[in-house]
Amino acid sequence: YTGLVQGYQQTGDLASADSAVQSGLAVLSEGSGLSVDAQTAFLLAARELYMATGDSEKLTQILELLLELDPDNAEYQSFLERERAVQEFLSAHEDLLQRLAQLCESGDDEGVWEVMLSAEYQEAVMYDFINIDRISYPLDSGNVVSMIRCLNGMVRVYYGGIQNGLCSGEGTMYEVTGASYSPETVLVQGHSYNKFTGRWENDLANGEGSLQKTVIYDDGAVRREEMAGMYLNGKEDGSRTYIYSEVDGTTRTFHYMVENGEPVVIEIYWDGNII
Repeated sequence: YTGLVQGYQQTGDLASADSAVQSGLAVLSEGSGLSVDAQTAFLLAARELYMATGDSEKLTQILELLLELDPDNAEYQSFLERERAVQEFLSAHEDLLQRLAQLCESGDDEGVWEVMLSAEYQEAVMYDFINIDRISYPLDSGNVVSMIRCLNGMVRVYYGGIQNGLCSGEGTMYEVTGASYSPETVLVQGHSYNKFTGRWENDLANGEGSLQKTVIYDDGAVRREEMAGMYLNGKEDGSRTYIYSEVDGTTRTFHYMVENGEPVVIEIYWDGNII
């Protein structure tokens, strides 16, 4: 069963992999007399599967069984605490995730921003998402809606494909920056909406993509930017287009080249200015 779980997962047949886990668990429950090493190997394969699929409930079950075999294992205990926090978050905020899922599926960007700026969303992020890195909400379409904590601590919303628990395939990432929050109110002046749409691999932008930014100034003026082109492992790479729209509606379009995240220098002037 360990081999079946791993083999099915590697081929992308996650339903068969899950079925193999359930069959293996039935054998374990009968007290088959398997060695601790054999049981651990099977349960670790099951853990990898449910980490990839984002099935927190089944992952918690597997972690509890691993701790029965090795009660002092700090890694298992840490994983279990995280998954319990995920389940508590889902129980408390499933309606919020469902609402985000519906808005993302329908392509309602304005609705997504409205939810992300709401006191309900911000309170959930500030108080209930503290010890959580990621929550994924699977959809019937095969896509997911995920809340993901990034390295800078900001929580973003992702909608799209997923593989082995990571953003993969076509997907969109939503982010709100610069807004100020409190439990009583949401201050939405002087902030920006950022939306990246494109191809992903292992949680990084890979392939063609477009980053759209809408900046809202304190006086209500709006400025827009769009950067489009190729990405390689999360970095701009190749020919790029940058469209800049002033608050008065004036639009400028620029083209430039990037190599592995570094803009190509065309010329350096005597005073140090760089093109």
